[in-house]
Amino acid sequence: MLDDTTLCPLCDEPGALSGARDVVRVASNVRRFRHEQFTVWRCEGCRSLHAKEGVELAPYYAGYPLQNQRFDFFTRVSFRNRLKMLERQGLRRGQRVLDYGCGAGLFVRYLREAGYDVTGYDPYSPRFADRTPLTTRFDALVSQDVLEHAEEPAEMLREWAGLLNEGGLLFIGTPNADEIDLQRPDLYSFEIHQPYHRHLLSERALVDAGAKAGFVPVAVEKRFYLDTWVPFNNLAFARAYVARLGGDLDAAFEPPHVATVLRTPKLWFLGYFGRFFRSRGNLLCTMRKPAAAA
Repeated sequence: MLDDTTLCPLCDEPGALSGARDVVRVASNVRRFRHEQFTVWRCEGCRSLHAKEGVELAPYYAGYPLQNQRFDFFTRVSFRNRLKMLERQGLRRGQRVLDYGCGAGLFVRYLREAGYDVTGYDPYSPRFADRTPLTTRFDALVSQDVLEHAEEPAEMLREWAGLLNEGGLLFIGTPNADEIDLQRPDLYSFEIHQPYHRHLLSERALVDAGAKAGFVPVAVEKRFYLDTWVPFNNLAFARAYVARLGGDLDAAFEPPHVATVLRTPKLWFLGYFGRFFRSRGNLLCTMRKPAAAA
């Protein structure tokens, strides 16, 4: 059972829930828990977002919708876009890569098919729960939608630093608290995602926490890898599609409701043109572990 979060775990002078001006109650966006409400608040110091309630997470992760993701055409298109983003920020073949928090290992599979030397690790996935890979070091560590799930994000960053060689690159894909409007929680339900997302960092908080863990910033790209040029494969469409089907994240990983799309002009429009509208609320931050001083 997690403790309630009423003080920001990221600030040197932590902001408190008692002094927060931006506080909302939101429903879970997972169908089985839609009836449950949770408190999310913004730190007045670093502008990060925090889930207040301490919960026992194991029951929530049982039957987690993302476990139903398929390695289909659209997933491959999204992964191709994600790999291009990573390569723009420095990922190269020949590096030993760790995908930390790899889930079912679909991106691990994709990287291997693309010629990368990649290892997957995820403590919640039986196939990848073996901690043996964590006894060695890597040239690059990629982690998508993991840091926000951590109860102690600063501790996770320190762990990642210990897994990288000197000069190694850390690629963090995570929600961007700066761009999430808590007064419009339904629009940002993917990012707020209660009670799974414990801490959503602002860009400044992420860079500062990385610096404390020994990293130097390299680049930040404020776009989600789901935003591709392939029709019906962009974040704006995905958000509208899920909202049209009731707002539950489950709908994104179930057989498509083609009839709903055909009957909804907005979905047609966003399916073809959503890529032109940057969906706010996510970032890819790259950091480097510097070489030790001579």
